Amino acid sequence: MKDRRRHNLKAEINVTSLVDVSLTLLIVFMLVAPMMKHGINVQLPRVSAGGVDLKEQVVIAIDSEKRVYLGERRISPEGLVKHLRETSVREVYLKADKSIPYGFVVEIMGKIRNAGIENIGMVTEPR
Repeated sequence: MKDRRRHNLKAEINVTSLVDVSLTLLIVFMLVAPMMKHGINVQLPRVSAGGVDLKEQVVIAIDSEKRVYLGERRISPEGLVKHLRETSVREVYLKADKSIPYGFVVEIMGKIRNAGIENIGMVTEPR
């Protein structure tokens, strides 16, 4: 009798729970992903002009604490000048928090110019 029961047993995997968990995680990631932003937290001024694709560009950011970033790496203003002189870049984009005094932004722009950069683009948020 024991041998007969052993042969009648079917080993099946119940995938219903696995599918439920997978779909729940998918929904959670779909809701959370748009909320995740990468980069430096800079409150840009809003203007009614077209946008520029910055994915392949050199971006210099200044946050609300007057910290300077090259891409997503924090750098000193002097280190920024040194780095820009060593590269063959001729165009950069500057993102400055709207709470930063204009004089500080112009000072950083002057350092960028002294590094040999000919074109400086100012990044804003569209309205």
